[in-house]
Amino acid sequence: ACAALGACLALVASRGARARPHWHQRLFEEVQRGFRTTNADNVHASLLVVAELLRHTGAFMRPRFGEVCATVMRCKDSTS
Repeated sequence: ACAALGACLALVASRGARARPHWHQRLFEEVQRGFRTTNADNVHASLLVVAELLRHTGAFMRPRFGEVCATVMRCKDSTS
C-alpha cells in the first residue's frame, strides 16, 4: 500500500502544480483523522502515510513537521 501511495504521489508531482496542494492537503487531513482515533490500525496507517508525504511532497510538510512530530511522540507510548 505504501508503494502504491508513493507511486500516486510521484504521479501527482509530475502533473501540473495546481492539483498538488489539493491532494497533499486531503491526505494530510485523513492522517489527522487517523491519529485522532484510538484504533491502532488507523494510527499505523497514518504513520505510513506521513512517511510517504515526507518522502514525496517536499515543502508541503515543512510547516506541518512540528505538529506531526508532536503527534507521533504522543502515539509512541500508546498500547491500543
